[in-house]
Amino acid sequence: MQELTPELQATLARLATVGFEVLPMLDVGTHYIVGRDGLIAFVQRHEDGAFGSSGNPGKLCERGLATFVRRGEGGVFQAKGLELEATVAEYDAAIRFAIDLRHALASPAA
Repeated sequence: MQELTPELQATLARLATVGFEVLPMLDVGTHYIVGRDGLIAFVQRHEDGAFGSSGNPGKLCERGLATFVRRGEGGVFQAKGLELEATVAEYDAAIRFAIDLRHALASPAA
């Protein structure tokens, strides 16, 4: 069981403040899976349990994780052999998700 250091507790609090959940995935020891409003992202998990950098948000579909990718003025969710055009609402949600996650994972200024 990983010890909840003050730094880890602070990161978890920042994530919760903007509506993120850390999803329990016991067999994924190298990453956390963070979700909000139907979107998820993998976040690097350091050996000491600290959060690292995050990947692009995505959503689960029939082919697994479809990652959000900006394309021109819009975006798509891509999975192996599959491309789903993002609606305006999905585009906005994915951009906000990525921004909020990046800010929540950033260490506060000392």
